[in-house]
Amino acid sequence: MLDAGDTAVLAHRADIDGGTVLAVHNFADRKIDVELTLDGLDSGKVLTDLLLDGTIEISDEGVAGFDLEPYGCRWFRASTPETAPADSTSP
Repeated sequence: MLDAGDTAVLAHRADIDGGTVLAVHNFADRKIDVELTLDGLDSGKVLTDLLLDGTIEISDEGVAGFDLEPYGCRWFRASTPETAPADSTSP
């Protein structure tokens, strides 16, 4: 479980065999700006959205920020920018 800074947001992370998957869910009826600290990840990785085209950059400090629409969710896979899917684009 990750601290998303808002009690209406459930964020959880799974790591196995060097891979990371992140799921974030907004249970509120309002848009929420999310900022997550991802220990062990840094700017050498990006979060590739598994439901929409796009990637989210991770800062050198391991922080990733994005917004969640009301009742929305985002599912991500961490990868190097070089191995992110070809059709993904930075939002």
